[in-house]
Amino acid sequence: MPASALEVTYAKGKVPGVGLVLRFNDEQTAARFFSAHAGVLTRCVGSKSVDLVVKERSDALLVTTRAEQLGETPDWTEGVGLQGDEVMLIAVADTTSSGVTSVISALT
Repeated sequence: MPASALEVTYAKGKVPGVGLVLRFNDEQTAARFFSAHAGVLTRCVGSKSVDLVVKERSDALLVTTRAEQLGETPDWTEGVGLQGDEVMLIAVADTTSSGVTSVISALT
């Protein structure tokens, strides 16, 4: 459970996005959350109803694109970053969002 969280919603033109910074009590807890969340996301690779592609992956960054075959959900790019005791998440409703190559906190 994070000790604190900060969310922001935004749009670039007609492309909406959302960002979330989760601050944990220590770096180990943040790393465990990052690892678990990355694991959940990557389990969608090969799913029949979700076309998920891992664009970048490292010990502190995961960037994916996702297209769901469920009808009303838009395609999006999702980035998850780990920096010290913070996990940053960003989702942009556009799979061509080449700008999601790093995820950093505005808090640090």
